[in-house]
Amino acid sequence: MDRIHSSFNAIDTNKDGVLELGELMEVLGVEPSAFSAEIFRVFDRDEDALIDFVEFVQACTRMCCASQKCLAHFAFRMVDADGSGSLSREEVNLREAVTQN
Repeated sequence: MDRIHSSFNAIDTNKDGVLELGELMEVLGVEPSAFSAEIFRVFDRDEDALIDFVEFVQACTRMCCASQKCLAHFAFRMVDADGSGSLSREEVNLREAVTQN
């Protein structure tokens, strides 16, 4: 758990105890995009536009110990932007546009 906490603290560059999309993208060396925002949204379980330590641990656990079923659920949540549990034509078309850019 100490390694996870150290990783969280390294990403939390402004030391406010939560991760913002910009902090995460900066540390990863990735330009913010619609796709990275969707990944962030999936990890942001309480939908407050921040990832706290508990959400970070949950995300690490899901990504490191994920079964194929869990990874499929993650991929589905990435496309299901409104969280309805089903995919609309607009969500699928938006996802296609995002991944092509």
